[in-house]
Amino acid sequence: MADGVAGVESPMEVVVDNCRNIDHASFVIEPGKLNIKFAPNGTGKSSIAKALTAWTTHNISDDLVPFKWQQQGSAKEHSLKVSGIDSDMAAQI
Repeated sequence: MADGVAGVESPMEVVVDNCRNIDHASFVIEPGKLNIKFAPNGTGKSSIAKALTAWTTHNISDDLVPFKWQQQGSAKEHSLKVSGIDSDMAAQI
């Protein structure tokens, strides 16, 4: 195992779409380094952590659907999507 995520040595650009208050977010995870995301309250840090956990554990729940789509009744058309990270990869959050 290389430092960081098993089998991953280069930075991963991760994209999260349709998660709670996030329409689209992208960020980089650096293997072998402590990756800390900081921002003001209400900007989606916990939502990103929940999205990564749900995606890597295959446990995507309805509470991750964007709030605006829950209210409009079109949640199924706007489900969570995460790219740039393998859904079988373990996340340590």
